[in-house]
Amino acid sequence: MLVGLGMIALMIPAVVLGPRWGAGLRGAIHSVAGGVRWRLLFQAAAVVFPFYAAVHLISFLVSPPEDFAWPSADLRTAAVFVIILLLVPPQCAGEEYAFRGLPQQMLGTWLRSPFWGILLPVPLFMIGHGYDWVGQVDVAVFAICVGFLVWKSGGLELAIVVHIGNNLILFLLAPFSATSLEQGAVPPSVLLLSLPCTLGVTAGLSWWVSRTHGLSWFEPVRQVRAELGAPSHTGSSGGWIS
Repeated sequence: MLVGLGMIALMIPAVVLGPRWGAGLRGAIHSVAGGVRWRLLFQAAAVVFPFYAAVHLISFLVSPPEDFAWPSADLRTAAVFVIILLLVPPQCAGEEYAFRGLPQQMLGTWLRSPFWGILLPVPLFMIGHGYDWVGQVDVAVFAICVGFLVWKSGGLELAIVVHIGNNLILFLLAPFSATSLEQGAVPPSVLLLSLPCTLGVTAGLSWWVSRTHGLSWFEPVRQVRAELGAPSHTGSSGGWIS
C-alpha cells in the first residue's frame, strides 16, 4: 500500500514540474488563478467529505461484505491507517493532475472544444483500473464528471475533493474486509448507488460554482478572483477555458 499509493502520489511533482521546467509555466496546471485555490478546496471538502462518508458507511453497514472481520489491534493495523490518511489524498490528487490537469491543458490549447479534453483522457483512466465492464462504466462516468468539474471551475480543486471524498472512506474500510480493494467483477447493483452519487455531486458543485461566479451551467470560470492574493485577470483562449 505504501509503494502503490506513493508511486501514484509522485505524479503531482511530475506533472507540476514538467510544464514549469519545459515551458516555463508556473502554476498554470493548478487553476486559472495560477495556483491552488485552497479556500475553494476546503469549502467543497466540508460538504463533499461528509456526504461520501455517510454514503459509504451506510452502504457498508446495510450490506456488509461477506469477509467482514475486525482488524487486529496492533502496530501493523495502526500503520495501515496512518498510510491511508497520509497517502490517499495525494494519490487522488496525483491521478487528477495526470489524467485531468495535464491532458485538458494540452488538448485545450490545441483544440477549440473543451469536450475533447474531457473525453479523450477517459479511456486512459479506465485502463488504469482492472474492473469488468460494470466497474469500467462507473470509472468512465466518474472521469467524465470530474473532467467537467475541472473545466467548469477552471482548476483541479473540485475534482481532487471528489476523488478524495470517494476513495478515502473506502480505503479506511479496507482493513475490515480483505477483498474490498480487489479489482475485478462488480455487481451491476453497485451502479444504482455510485452513479447517482457521482452525478449528484457533480451537479451540486456545478450549481455552486455557477451561482458563486454568476455563470450559466455551461460557462466556465475564466475570471480569476483574488483568492490567492493576486490581481484579477482573464485567462487566455487555451488551457482551462478553451
